[in-house]
Amino acid sequence: MAPSAIASGLIGGLVATVFLGWAINNARRVSADREGWSTLTPGAAIWAAILGSAAFSLLLFYVYFFVGSARADAEQQMMYCLALAIAFALGSLATACFAFSSTVSWRDAELRVRPIFGPPVLKRLTDLEAIEFRAWSSMFHLTFSDGYVVKVSPYMSGTRQLLEHIGHQPSDELDPPGRYTR
Repeated sequence: MAPSAIASGLIGGLVATVFLGWAINNARRVSADREGWSTLTPGAAIWAAILGSAAFSLLLFYVYFFVGSARADAEQQMMYCLALAIAFALGSLATACFAFSSTVSWRDAELRVRPIFGPPVLKRLTDLEAIEFRAWSSMFHLTFSDGYVVKVSPYMSGTRQLLEHIGHQPSDELDPPGRYTR
């Protein structure tokens, strides 16, 4: 690899790390609606993942269908190009499904989860038994006394507010994996 390729890779990695740190630590606070419910919304990192992956996928599809390759191994290159285009499109779709598959809201001592399919679920925060951060999924799992689990991403705007409202004090960085009981 040429030194310029290494330098641009390091600079790109640094920019991505700084952006992700900024997006997590400066996620906007959410405000309550007129009924008093505060709702988690997709944050900057989620929007960047959805839009960036979709844009890169479209670029790769464009190259595959309209540009092609004139190299000796063009057939293999185009196969990889198509595979990457499909992978990034699926990643963008999966991230969008995750971000919009349910709505998590809270007010006073209540937590409401509204899935796309099915009725809303209303839980009392007094029934919350544990808050667990799972590193493999980068999600906070809020476990209630009846076994119901609400999964909350730190990349959603309002997550820090929700955790503080529950009584869990999140650190400036992602909390280390572990179980926090009330």
